[in-house]
Amino acid sequence: MLADTEALIDADTLLLMLVLADWLALIEAEMLSLKLVLVDTEALIEADTLLLMLMLADTEALIEADTLLLMLVLADSDALIEAETLLLMLVLADWLALIEADTLLLMLVLADWLALIEAETLLLMLVLADTEALIEADTLLLMLVLADWLALIEADTLLLMLVLADSDALIEALKLVLADWLALTDVEAL
Repeated sequence: MLADTEALIDADTLLLMLVLADWLALIEAEMLSLKLVLVDTEALIEADTLLLMLMLADTEALIEADTLLLMLVLADSDALIEAETLLLMLVLADWLALIEADTLLLMLVLADWLALIEAETLLLMLVLADTEALIEADTLLLMLVLADWLALIEADTLLLMLVLADSDALIEALKLVLADWLALTDVEAL
């Protein structure tokens, strides 16, 4: 009985030793489509199922993406960005940015500290000639000319003068009516 018990214990021990044989497990998974290969301190990741391939070549990352329509090339401290699929091409030539946009209707040319703005698609052209703006508005129906600090108001003054004249005439008429009424009452009293 003890021999069978010891044999059973030996069998369990062998089974346990087989399970715990390799402490560091080497796991190969055929179902995984992503294979990770760590070559150096900087990980080189090759992913067969990924469409994007990242290659880190130097401190400045050179990114080549075959499936991406945008190709970014960092050549210098000033980034030269060429985008074949983008309609807008930005070229940074100097400290002052020269922006050429073929697809934009608005072309901005910064020539100096003062911006020269030419807009072909804008209907309104504003020309600021001096510190005081010259504003011409063809669509305004009302033209206001302020000639002096004192406003010349003639309409209200004339209306006021007519009212005063009418009030004086009304007073004179009332006096005549009163005189006629007094005369009439005197006649009736006689």
